[in-house]
Amino acid sequence: MCIIICLFSALELLGTEAVALDFDMSSTSNPVGSGARATGMGGAFIGVADDATAASWNPAGLVQLEKPEVSAVYAHFQRIQKYDSSLHPEIAGEDSVDTDSLNYASAAYPFVLFNRNMIVSLNYQRLYELDKTIKGKVLIPIEDSDPDLETDASLKYERTVDGHLYAIAPAMAIQVAPGLYLGATLNIWDNIAGRNGWENKKKFTTTTNINMSVEEPDVFSFNMRTHDVSTQHITQDVSFQGINQNVGFLWEITDSLTLGGVYKTPFDADLNIKVKETNINECTSTSTTTMFDVSESETVDCSTPQESKPGERLDHTLRMPSAYGIGLSYRYSDRFTVALDVYRTEWSRFMIIDEEENEINPLTGDCINVSNEEDFINCPLEKRSNDRLKDTTQVRMGTEYLFIRNKYVIPVRFGVFYDPEPATDHVDDFYGFSLGTGVSYGNIALDTSYQFRMGNDATGDLQEIEESEVDIKQHVWMLSLIVYLGS
Repeated sequence: MCIIICLFSALELLGTEAVALDFDMSSTSNPVGSGARATGMGGAFIGVADDATAASWNPAGLVQLEKPEVSAVYAHFQRIQKYDSSLHPEIAGEDSVDTDSLNYASAAYPFVLFNRNMIVSLNYQRLYELDKTIKGKVLIPIEDSDPDLETDASLKYERTVDGHLYAIAPAMAIQVAPGLYLGATLNIWDNIAGRNGWENKKKFTTTTNINMSVEEPDVFSFNMRTHDVSTQHITQDVSFQGINQNVGFLWEITDSLTLGGVYKTPFDADLNIKVKETNINECTSTSTTTMFDVSESETVDCSTPQESKPGERLDHTLRMPSAYGIGLSYRYSDRFTVALDVYRTEWSRFMIIDEEENEINPLTGDCINVSNEEDFINCPLEKRSNDRLKDTTQVRMGTEYLFIRNKYVIPVRFGVFYDPEPATDHVDDFYGFSLGTGVSYGNIALDTSYQFRMGNDATGDLQEIEESEVDIKQHVWMLSLIVYLGS
């Protein structure tokens, strides 16, 4: 009986329920903006916001664009996860994922109306990278008091996530007074420019070996060896739809000092989920009986038929958090600028709401709507909790220095940041730095940036395994091209 219970517990531990929705991000979970110029400054751009990517950082800054322009941003993202556990050293290993994508694209058109500078733009932003690969093996401890039994078991897990989330975003900004700008961006999360969502494939293989021996010396012996391999395949195909807004202001306090602020509204995203599950079992049992030196062996196929569950469709809601920030920039001269941003994301609001109205922590899968016992009526006992995610506060600082020549300008940028991720009883600390440069010549500006972000002892993807730790490193390379139209 202990063998069955231990195996079931191990499967449950790693989330093998087909309807248990996994949602975690490979890139930073905080909803920041895009662009090589901004990321080269460490993401300290709320108080700068003077290129087309301002629609994602602080839309009020769009008014600073003087000419019509089109732009595009390419990004290469790499995530490396290193696992370890003092109780399960067998999980030690490393997984990595690489993605290449069009991270941002925009077209902006400034104009004057009612003696006010205005601008409209249309933007595409790929905000969250979800690609991930996780694989490994964990030994399942089995305790049994029967001295005639020898048992060992292991669970091999493989998980592959393929997808991303993006928004099509019209934006508008206006100069309401000299030195004071207001702006707004409407983010439409839908399948307008391709798939908006992710596919999650999980494979769990449980291998069990049971050896039972009974012996009466010189008279009788019996030995039975059973080898059982059970494989579970789960595929979740998830579509993501929703709408929210970015609203911001920019105030030029002096010729050198600028203050900016942005608020990104919370929203409920509709998740349409298609689930498929297949279970395969292969089992052989060989028994040998010896009586007075006469042996007889028999092998039996103890496999169970393959089970394929019909595709299931689910409609869940993903409650996305609000986020807001404030930024200062100081221009020492036409060549040198420094910027500082402080940004907060209310992850305590972040949850999945399933069809039974359970509010679920996306990181742990626990039910968190717990004002009284009635709230738990549709939630399994072992999944009942009141642990919401913790809110996070980012701090970003960056600089830009321009080498101005007669026909071209070469910028040099540097930034540092503290960018924590949410967890249930704490936040996971992540730190990083960035570098950037480029060239502006005539009607073309080309910028590039590199960003490094790391967190040690983070929550990670194997948090269910006791004493597990994960160290995460992220590398992001961006290349931005801006073409200014008109004279």
